[in-house]
Amino acid sequence: MILEDVAVEAMHVGGPLSPPGLGARAMSIVTSAGRIRTPARIISRSEHAARSEAAVSRALPHELAMDFRMLPLEDVAGLARNSAVARRLVRPARQFQSDTKRAVLSMSVYQPDQGALADLPAADRVEFADAQAEFLQKNLGVELLTYPYLGLPASDYIRFMAERQRRNESCTTLFVLDMAMPPDALEKIVEYMAGTRQPAILPLIYRDPSSAVSQHMIVSRCFDSPRMATIACHVPRMLPGTRASGLHAAYARSGYDMVVLQQNRGHGAHRLDLDKIRFFSRQTLEIDPVRHVLMDRGRKLVDEFYLNGFNGPDRLHIAGMLDDLEKAATNRQRLARLFHLARMHEALNSPREFELVRDLILEGRIGEYSSRVSALGAAFGSAEPTRQAMLDDFLPAVRPGRGRRDASSLPGAGGRREGGATP
Repeated sequence: MILEDVAVEAMHVGGPLSPPGLGARAMSIVTSAGRIRTPARIISRSEHAARSEAAVSRALPHELAMDFRMLPLEDVAGLARNSAVARRLVRPARQFQSDTKRAVLSMSVYQPDQGALADLPAADRVEFADAQAEFLQKNLGVELLTYPYLGLPASDYIRFMAERQRRNESCTTLFVLDMAMPPDALEKIVEYMAGTRQPAILPLIYRDPSSAVSQHMIVSRCFDSPRMATIACHVPRMLPGTRASGLHAAYARSGYDMVVLQQNRGHGAHRLDLDKIRFFSRQTLEIDPVRHVLMDRGRKLVDEFYLNGFNGPDRLHIAGMLDDLEKAATNRQRLARLFHLARMHEALNSPREFELVRDLILEGRIGEYSSRVSALGAAFGSAEPTRQAMLDDFLPAVRPGRGRRDASSLPGAGGRREGGATP
C-alpha cells in the first residue's frame, strides 16, 4: 500500500485537553488500500497471533495493523548478514501479512533495542537499517517501508532521511523516532518533517510523559501540522503501578493520532498463573484480573466478543474457557489459551472506545469529548503529570533564552479548525 494523503478532517482548538493545551483533532489518512480516520487504535501482530492461539475464528478489526519488533543485538547483526535470523523472521512476518491482507494501513518495524543501539557503531546501525528495508521489500513485498530509530545526531539522521525519503507509486517511507531521544534533536527532525509539507506518518517509541516532558510537548506541536499524523508505538499495556490501560492513557495524556500496544514475546508458560490473566474493561478503561471480571454480575464476558449467529462454535468454546477457572489454573494449555483470549478480547473492545471518541470529534460534540477525556485523566490519577506542569517545564529547559513557542511555530501549521469552546 502507498500513502496518498494525510489531512485534518476536524479540529477543535482552545480546550485544555488532549494534546496538552490545544484541543482535539480527527485526521483522515488515505492509502492505496482505502481511508481510515483517527484517533484510532492499531492492532498489533501479537494480538493477531493471540486470536489464533486462543483457537477462535472471530476476526479482529482489520483496518490498522503493526508488527513492531524490538530486536536484540544478535538479531540485528544476524539480519544485517542475511543469516538464519532473517529466515526465522520470515515465517511470522508472512503470517502477519496473511492476517492483515485487508488492512488499509499496515506497518512492519524492526527496531534495534537500546542495548543494540548502544553497542553498534553508527555505520553499523545505518547498515542494519538498509538491510532490514531490503528484507522487508525482498521477502514481504512491503510498499509502506519503515526505517528504525538509529540514535544518530539530528543532522546525520535528517541526511539519512533525505537520502531515503520516497513517496511514489511503488513505495512510501516512514522513519521511527524515540521519545527518549534528546529534545533538541527531536525538535529539529520534527521541524524538518513538517517543513517538507508532504503527507507523513511519524511512528514514535512511546515513553511516559513523566520521564519525557519536553519530548511530549515537542510532539504535541504536530497537532497543528495538518499533514503529519503521529503513532505512539510500543506502549505498555498498563500504566506502571496502576490497572489503567496504557493505550488510553497515552491518548488522553498526549493526544497521539494512533496508538499500538507493546508487542509481547509470549506469556512465559512457566511463569503464567491465573492471577496474571487480565481483561480490558470498556467501562473503566482498566485491565482487570479475570477473577474480578467474572465476579462482576453486570458483565457477561462472552457477549463482549460480539459474536453473531454464525459464531456458535466460538461462543461455546469461549464460554467453556471461562466457566471453570479452577480447571484452567491447573492446566497449562487451558491457562495459555485463556491468556491469549484476554488479549483478543482487548483487541476487540479497546478500538471501539477510540471510535467513540473519534465520532464525538467528527460530529462536533466537543463538550461530550471533553467530559470523556477529563474522566480518563481522573481515572489515571496521580500517574499523570498535569498538562499545565508539562507546559511550564517545556521550552525554557530545552532552548534557554528562546521562550515558549506554540504549535503555530511549526512549518506547515494550519489546517481546518472548528469550534474552540470547551465547557
